[in-house]
Amino acid sequence: MGGSWSFVWLEPWFSGLPSSGKLVYLWLATSPRTSPLGLYYGATDAIASECGLRRDLVERALEVLAGDGEVVVDAAHG
Repeated sequence: MGGSWSFVWLEPWFSGLPSSGKLVYLWLATSPRTSPLGLYYGATDAIASECGLRRDLVERALEVLAGDGEVVVDAAHG
């Protein structure tokens, strides 16, 4: 998820996301809590709190993003 972010608005997978999905993706891409490799441990509660979203919306957004191949979620570890 590195580099310029202006392209993402033109991507069909991104434009098809609900607002909560877009916000979660942008949080993952730009948060100072995310490592340079794009890794974050235990993000669900932090994302919900910092984005002002309910936990279930964050979980659903992560499921959709994972299904689209845009993120990898390791539910066993956070």
